[in-house]
Amino acid sequence: MASCKEKAKVAESMTEPNWLELPIDLTKNILQRLDTVDIVTSAHNVCPLWRNICNDPLMWRTIHMIGNISRFDRLESEKKLRCRASGTILFGNISRCDFRRLESLEKICRRAIDLSCGLVLEDIAIESFGTDDLLKYIAHRAGHIRRLQISCCIQISCKGIREFVKEYPLLEELTIEMKMKNTNFIVDCEDDEFPIAKPMPRLRHLKIFGIFLNDVKLEAILDCCPLLESLDLCMCICDSFSPSVSKRFHEKIKYFQPPYQINDGDDEHVELEIDDDSDD
Repeated sequence: MASCKEKAKVAESMTEPNWLELPIDLTKNILQRLDTVDIVTSAHNVCPLWRNICNDPLMWRTIHMIGNISRFDRLESEKKLRCRASGTILFGNISRCDFRRLESLEKICRRAIDLSCGLVLEDIAIESFGTDDLLKYIAHRAGHIRRLQISCCIQISCKGIREFVKEYPLLEELTIEMKMKNTNFIVDCEDDEFPIAKPMPRLRHLKIFGIFLNDVKLEAILDCCPLLESLDLCMCICDSFSPSVSKRFHEKIKYFQPPYQINDGDDEHVELEIDDDSDD
């Protein structure tokens, strides 16, 4: 008679699916639910079948790389714990490690863009990593982007975003978060470097966080985005917001979150870290 252990193994083999024997369409559906980092660094290397699926440009309609820094932090913490347990001493500069993580994420993003072949990629979201050079890389290889989110990327400038957006007049959704989380960091970019400068006739949803605004920049939004339906500026600060410009916003835009307005008597009550985004 078979032992209990043998019966358990047989039962386990009958209940657990063989992932490599699933129908291709089902496998594609499962892999498309994975995070971009997981696909590029893990799923792509499992077997020839999965590699072929991951190499299919149709797999890359979206590239979402939000929250990946926390994963690198977790892996780094686990590495330190293992080293301590084995008596290994770690040397290195923390900031250097941070930049290595950012560089690793940028390489993964570039690889995902290459896999898309620029054919169907229409939605990109990146957080914490990235440079102006990465935006140029995207602009040269993906011509059909409709949605873009740039969040807390300290090495991406307003000017870099402006040059990128100029390549995509048919964007429908744009999120620019220059404000770092849990900080009062505000970017004061020059009027001629403000990201919204060219006509964006299809833009319907715009969110801008952490940029110092004035009437010139606000009017640029109104003039360049004729079909804008929602606009969120609540995490921006404005030192001039004339009644006439304010009226135009409220009349034209259905969902409008205005920027925080500094009055002459309020300056001393607002504590901000202002960053001059212009080139030195």
